[in-house]
Amino acid sequence: MANSRKFQGALRCFFVLVPLGFIAPLHAKPVLTLLPVDTQANAINDSGVVVGTVGFGLGFVRTPDGMITSFKAEDSNSWTTPQSINNSGVTAGSYLVSNTLVTHGFVRAADGTIADFDAPGAGAQQYEGTWATGINASGIITGYYAEESGYQHGLVRATDGSFTFFDVPGAMFTEAWCINDKGVIAGYWFADGSSPPHGFVRSATGKITSFDPPGASNGTYANAVNVKGAITGIYMDDARVAHGYIRQPSGAFTTFDIASGPIVRSMGINAKGTVTGVGGYTKAGFAGFVRYQSGKMAVINTPKSDENDANGINTDGVVVGTAQIPAKHHQTNWYGFIWTP
Repeated sequence: MANSRKFQGALRCFFVLVPLGFIAPLHAKPVLTLLPVDTQANAINDSGVVVGTVGFGLGFVRTPDGMITSFKAEDSNSWTTPQSINNSGVTAGSYLVSNTLVTHGFVRAADGTIADFDAPGAGAQQYEGTWATGINASGIITGYYAEESGYQHGLVRATDGSFTFFDVPGAMFTEAWCINDKGVIAGYWFADGSSPPHGFVRSATGKITSFDPPGASNGTYANAVNVKGAITGIYMDDARVAHGYIRQPSGAFTTFDIASGPIVRSMGINAKGTVTGVGGYTKAGFAGFVRYQSGKMAVINTPKSDENDANGINTDGVVVGTAQIPAKHHQTNWYGFIWTP
């Protein structure tokens, strides 16, 4: 069985501003804001509200004034992971119940009200359940669920709580990862448990198109779609080296690499076509990157960090992610970050 990567209170925090440098000079130096220790930042909306995880199994929402509000989607032993936030401040994500290892979806309103949900037919055994991965401006959620057989199916959850399910033709596992404001969904699918993945895009009317960039002989992953329908992700070539790509609604591809090393993940794309993700080597390890529509690349450097992951980007090009910074006794601490160009 193939399975995807699973995974009240308020506190005031201070932040650190650190100027960084681009690979190539641009208009101004970016500013890095480090969040408190044990945070991981997953997504940001156009108002600058950030969501992610904090501490032991909690989700958080951080407003632009620096206020962090932590929350748990379910009161029992569970791990809450917000994955997406829209411009109205509505958050979608999943939580994993520790003693059963079953995953459930949730939606959190801007006022803090939380509703959890499960797709009808989702399994209730270990590594089964429902995953909510993306939300759009209308509050429509996408994701996928795993049934008792282990097969995975894409889902769309409307604001009234009703579901629509879909499968890519020929797929045993369909994983939907993002939805834009027009209702276009992207993700990837597997024919079986051993075949490489392929990307797909599903239109608002339900038409599904499978795709692979040229040279994608060992798999394609689609992770983000912008309001114009451009999709970004990575693909693997014959040598299993990863490369980034942007797929236009017309089906045309642009592929890209970082000179210092392979692309690891391509995680976000905004309305301007700016892409963020992880790739390239620094002295400390992999680092987040930003690729502008012009093709210019910038590396996100986090001081004293082993490496960092860039996870999301908003319309203004502000990136959120997570830095790994060494601590005493060979330990590593996690810090969410906000990178403002």
